[in-house]
Amino acid sequence: MAAVLLAACSGAGLFTPDSGTPPARLSATEAYTRIARGANACWLSAGGPLSTRYVFFANAEPESKGGAAEIRIHEREPDGRLGIKAYAVTIAPGGDRAVVKSENLKLAPDIGRRMDADVVRWTDGGIGCGATAGDEWTAREGPAQIEPGTDAGKKPKAPMRTPATTSARPT
Repeated sequence: MAAVLLAACSGAGLFTPDSGTPPARLSATEAYTRIARGANACWLSAGGPLSTRYVFFANAEPESKGGAAEIRIHEREPDGRLGIKAYAVTIAPGGDRAVVKSENLKLAPDIGRRMDADVVRWTDGGIGCGATAGDEWTAREGPAQIEPGTDAGKKPKAPMRTPATTSARPT
C-alpha cells in the first residue's frame, strides 16, 4: 500500500511506498488507465459526488513515448466547456514504476482526501469506490469495476451487417 505525503500548504499528494510493502510495479500507462477508469466510475458517474458540476479531462502520451499523463477535473461551465481546474493527477514514468501525484485545487478538503485515497488504492491494484463500507462513492456498474486485463463485463461486439444480396435465377 502506498502512503500519502501531503504538502501542507499546496494540498498535493505524492504517492510513495510504505517501508514494509514493496511498491506496485505499474507503468505510467497502467497507472493512468486504472485512475481514469476509477475516476469516471466513482467520481463522475451518475450519483457520484462530482457528476453534475465537474468534467473529466486527460492528456496521455503513448507508452512508446514514456506514458506520462495528466488527469484533470474541471468545473463544468453552463455551456459545457471546461471551467476552472479543481483537481489534478499527474503520472510520470519513474524507473520500474509510475510516480503519481495528486493536487486538490478547489474541492472541499474532505472530498479531496477521499479522492487522494481512491488514487492510492487504484495505483496499488485495488478497484471500486471508497475505502471502507459505508464510506463509498456511488459507482455505476460495468467495465470500470473490472480488473484491468480481463474481458469480463465488456459488451459483446454487435454482429457485422452485410448488405442483402439478390441473385437473379434463370427461369
